[in-house]
Amino acid sequence: NTNTNTNNLCQPCHSECEPSAGCSGPEASDCVACRHMRDSATGSCVPQCPSSSDGTATYVNPQDNSCQPCDAECAQGCTGPLSSQCTACRHQKNGAACVAACPPRATHGGADGTCLPCHELCTGGCHGPGPGNCTACRSAVQQGVCVSDCSVGFFPTTKNGALLCEACDPSCGHLGCGEAGASGCRHNDCSSTSCAAGFEVDEDCNCVECPLVQYQGSCKPTCPVGTFEDNNRVCQECHVECLNGCTGPTADDCVQCQHFQSNGTCVAQCNSHEFADGSNLCISCHPDCDTCTGPKNADCDSCYAVRYRGVCMQSCPNGTFPTHVDGQDVCGDCHPQCSNGCAGSLATDCETCRAVRFGDVCMDRCPLMTFALNGVCMNCSAQCAEGCAGSAANCVNGACLNFRLVDGSCVERCALNEYPDASGMCQTCHKSCSSGCVGPLASMCLNQLSTTERSSQSTATTAAATTPTSSSSEGKLGSANSADGDGSSSSSSSEPGGSSTGLVVFGVIVAVVVLVGLGYKFNVHSSLLTLFQRGRRYPSVSYTSLRDSDVFAP
Repeated sequence: NTNTNTNNLCQPCHSECEPSAGCSGPEASDCVACRHMRDSATGSCVPQCPSSSDGTATYVNPQDNSCQPCDAECAQGCTGPLSSQCTACRHQKNGAACVAACPPRATHGGADGTCLPCHELCTGGCHGPGPGNCTACRSAVQQGVCVSDCSVGFFPTTKNGALLCEACDPSCGHLGCGEAGASGCRHNDCSSTSCAAGFEVDEDCNCVECPLVQYQGSCKPTCPVGTFEDNNRVCQECHVECLNGCTGPTADDCVQCQHFQSNGTCVAQCNSHEFADGSNLCISCHPDCDTCTGPKNADCDSCYAVRYRGVCMQSCPNGTFPTHVDGQDVCGDCHPQCSNGCAGSLATDCETCRAVRFGDVCMDRCPLMTFALNGVCMNCSAQCAEGCAGSAANCVNGACLNFRLVDGSCVERCALNEYPDASGMCQTCHKSCSSGCVGPLASMCLNQLSTTERSSQSTATTAAATTPTSSSSEGKLGSANSADGDGSSSSSSSEPGGSSTGLVVFGVIVAVVVLVGLGYKFNVHSSLLTLFQRGRRYPSVSYTSLRDSDVFAP
């Protein structure tokens, strides 16, 4: 949960950044993912969604936890981007949707701001729910109220292009009248008279042709709501999806839709590639959506191709890989150490590495005891103690596991003609040394020590030959040592090189005394100790038979 500044120092991410995702800088807008939610207006991670700059409320998109603005007609918040998802309306409410104004010729605003449907006899809008609140009437107007037919005591007439129901003359009885004045009163009871379709009973109880339209066998001044006049002046039923009338028989001829409108046609529901807006219009989904609830590719319920962070896309973007989660094709994020794509979410799935590769794993830096070469972590020399830099042999701080050459290289052991000094650096033996040394002096050559050993062996042999007593005593001592050791009757002095142990120890003591006397303060402890231990462990091996690897082995 850190980022690297210009000085390559790791700095903490902003507190609103998701700890497991990291960041690219110190600001809340630098987060790779948010701890709570992201404000889509600023791109910053925030603890809760704020109101937008114009006062519009916002909501949390559950698909990507981003703060999205509510519809402009929403007041006091919302649950989604549509005008039908407002908590409250800023102006009017038409069905489930908030609108700036109620639709004309259909509804009026109630006392609580809700758009209510006009009366079915209204046309051209209204200012109240009753037939007396119509701006204009579909059929006739009787005393300021829309009616489908004139009542008894009124007769139909036309004035300024409108059908009006005028009151009969007061002298007319309950039969009413057919026209103005006393002469228009109906005097005959024609209730027993029936007429064929397209005809009606006149005032004289005669069947006459309907002057206007016919509906269900009766003459009408106009077709009622829900019907239309065909070419034969007969009222026919509108399509079942029509509301408040129509101009023809199909769902394309509706004045209004009973449910939804898709491309000018009234339908029971929008198709799978559409969504209904606040006015019940079916709008096409985004091209990347299969099904949706809004116009954006972030509003998809399902995608044609893949989904990435709540948004449908044609293909996965760079830095992601296609996968299948919960029955959906989605894009997963590559590991942060990947570059140029990946086959999975792990650091081992990268096409190429952002920094370096160690084995099959992409990493931000090479681990200890390796170094980067052309983006690949290579093993340091096995002789480096604290890792290396630039090359396998370039050990960090010149720290070697065993010994170091003058050029800085680390080695497992010094060469035959070298010895390690107190700092572990291999120094050249004295020029007179032919088979290695334990120090810088000529007296410390291994071949010099071997000569001393041979001289001692020669002296011991001469003394044994000229002094029988000593030889006898030696035999006795050897027998005693054998008896004390393994109970064998064979004398240890009779074995080849039986006195090698004593001679080697003697040579070592002489070398130490010489070094101390000369005041040299270099470390020969390792070689001398090895030599001493080899002499004790292998008493039958003479000093001269020791190999260089025995002396200088780590």
